[in-house]
Amino acid sequence: SNIVRSITRPWQLSYAEVVGPSQTMWFVSHTWTSPFRAFVQGLKKHAQAVSRSGELVVPFMEMTFWVCSFSINQWSVEEEVVSDNIYESSFYKCLHSGSCHGTVLVLDTSATPLRRSWCLFEVLQTMKRIKDHQDEKFSGLWLCTESGTLNSGEASVEMAMTLGNVIADLSVKNASASFAEDKMMIDNAIQDMEGGFESMDAYLRGHLSQALNFMRNDFDEKFGKVLDKLDSFPTDSKVLDKVGSFPAEPKVSDTFFGFSDESVVKVNV
Repeated sequence: SNIVRSITRPWQLSYAEVVGPSQTMWFVSHTWTSPFRAFVQGLKKHAQAVSRSGELVVPFMEMTFWVCSFSINQWSVEEEVVSDNIYESSFYKCLHSGSCHGTVLVLDTSATPLRRSWCLFEVLQTMKRIKDHQDEKFSGLWLCTESGTLNSGEASVEMAMTLGNVIADLSVKNASASFAEDKMMIDNAIQDMEGGFESMDAYLRGHLSQALNFMRNDFDEKFGKVLDKLDSFPTDSKVLDKVGSFPAEPKVSDTFFGFSDESVVKVNV
């Protein structure tokens, strides 16, 4: 906010209003626990994945995202958030707007957003919009990282496995908020949903499991193509015979050879 407020001070408006607002295509849920560069890279990877999929016939550089720090007026935060009525907040109104195509959940290696109450509220509203409105245009929750989106199978395997292990042990009822009243309000909203915390835990784990299965199938397919390409080259039987003559496990010697400029010196160890 120190950067945004410095830029917007003369007008007392949101950053988006100052530089020129656009209609929202994607709602972004995140925390500032990763470098800004990693956050932007995650959004870029998402935009590229959506553009390639054909879900939106829009060049990826023209995708628009609602990011709270830039979309909310930092000079009137209380009016934007409306802590006494969560359903009048800018978060809620944006996520339920007709132009919003889905929620982009930007994750770090610790899945920190899933430990924060406000992010869980946004995931809850994503679930409710899918369930209540049956909106074909709304594509639901996208799990995004700096290395790519899990939904499209483009995130790194290491990142996917890390997130899988973290989320498997995660319980949304243990999420935290900066203000106790915010956590209580959001916890109540989750508990009012059928199944409460358990239902939301199951949704998140099921969503990640589906993404990981997609990634595994995509990886297996790509790995198979690489092996097929390698196997397609002609092989030299003489070379293979030489390779095959090497011992399966190298023997450990009690000496090693050190090389000097003038000679080879055998050194006992």
